[in-house]
Amino acid sequence: MLQLSRDLNFGELRISIRVGLNCKFIPTHCITAKLRTSKCKALPMFHAFLGCDITASFANFGRALGWKLWHIYRETSLSMTSATEYDKLIDKNVVVEPERFLNLLYDRTICNADINEACKSLFCQGKSVDRIPPTREATFQHIRHAIFQAKI
Repeated sequence: MLQLSRDLNFGELRISIRVGLNCKFIPTHCITAKLRTSKCKALPMFHAFLGCDITASFANFGRALGWKLWHIYRETSLSMTSATEYDKLIDKNVVVEPERFLNLLYDRTICNADINEACKSLFCQGKSVDRIPPTREATFQHIRHAIFQAKI
């Protein structure tokens, strides 16, 4: 929606959100003015990747921490944008940057691109199971599901 309001050059576009009897109007034009184009394009994938109504979220990590990390690790915007633009089946080379982002989400000292090595490293440090990222295959399936959800 944010990218659509930017592409169509709306002067103002507001989204109505209702919770019970309360109604709130969110001005998307103000949000798009603050975000770069790459972030606007990557936002649906970011939302689906970190857990939305349909996809599972990662234990003990919410969107607030992911949002802070996203501002630090800028390469994530490009990888999440390019991942949603794939029309073919997703191959395992596309998921390298989201894997790095996930490694940093679980432990900022891990520089390994391979998530299985990160799992091993965190397990050897004595971290509890809920503080260890999922395996590479589970992450690949999660990313495929998030890409599908972001395209809807």
